[in-house]
Amino acid sequence: MNIFSKDTELADRLEATNAENEELQGLVVQRESEIKDLSEKLAELSTGIEAQAAELEEFKAANANLEVVNSELAEQITASKEAQEDFDSKVEAAACAKLAELGTPEPVATTEEDEDTDIYGQYRKLQASNPSQASAFWNENRDKILAQTK
Repeated sequence: MNIFSKDTELADRLEATNAENEELQGLVVQRESEIKDLSEKLAELSTGIEAQAAELEEFKAANANLEVVNSELAEQITASKEAQEDFDSKVEAAACAKLAELGTPEPVATTEEDEDTDIYGQYRKLQASNPSQASAFWNENRDKILAQTK
């Protein structure tokens, strides 16, 4: 009888092992399916990364081109400023020559500290440099000038 009980025990253990084996096989199938899904997602992400890397390289090339254009424009701006300064000095020289030809004195250069923001100071400077314009300025701004001098 002892043999039969061992056979029953072995049969029960075999059945439990088979059930466990089936459960583990189901788990393996599930994990394989998850691995397949993750592999597909990884392939998609890899493709996306490659596309973005290519796009980044295009942007780097475009940026390099824009930096070249930027430096060329900076050089053009510098040359333009120099040409403008040269032109301004020529215009100033021509204006001084014309003033000398007409017999008027050279204009006095103003500095920041010379600039008056009050109307009376403007009138006094105009009076010293050009009395006829000072007279017209006086007529236009008489009330303001008188109000400032009080």
